[in-house]
Amino acid sequence: MQAPSFSCGVSDLYARLEARNKQAKTQKKEHCMTILTPWDDVISTATAYLSSADPVMAAAISKVGACTLTPNPDVFETLVDAIISQQISVKAADAIMARLRAATPGGLITPEALMQLEHDSLRAAGLSTPKARYVRDLTERVTSGILDLAKVEQLEDEEVINHL
Repeated sequence: MQAPSFSCGVSDLYARLEARNKQAKTQKKEHCMTILTPWDDVISTATAYLSSADPVMAAAISKVGACTLTPNPDVFETLVDAIISQQISVKAADAIMARLRAATPGGLITPEALMQLEHDSLRAAGLSTPKARYVRDLTERVTSGILDLAKVEQLEDEEVINHL
């Protein structure tokens, strides 16, 4: 069986992720998660498992190498991105996130920055009315202390869903 060919613009994705990670390091840490297991260990364990469990994945990994993606440590930004990304293309979501960053002080997606934006500004960035409401609700819950994002990483998935 021949290894599958992969041709996608991953270099652009890597550049965006690298920029996001650098940006997250300069932000306040209160909305950032701590990854308990070093990310390199997670990737090497997953790579070894996939390579041994699936010959197609083994061929793909052999051809392109191990995953080089890194998680965004900013839980708030990740949740905002998840809301925005629902049911739209990655390209459209990236464009909306870029416009949202452009509308915030310093280009940061933080609860404090988004609290300064009116509903119309969220809409102008490209959010639908429901998504603008969801982002506003998330922002208000975080800034009021109703939702403590520092605790989210300690919860089981089902608890996170109920908490949100």
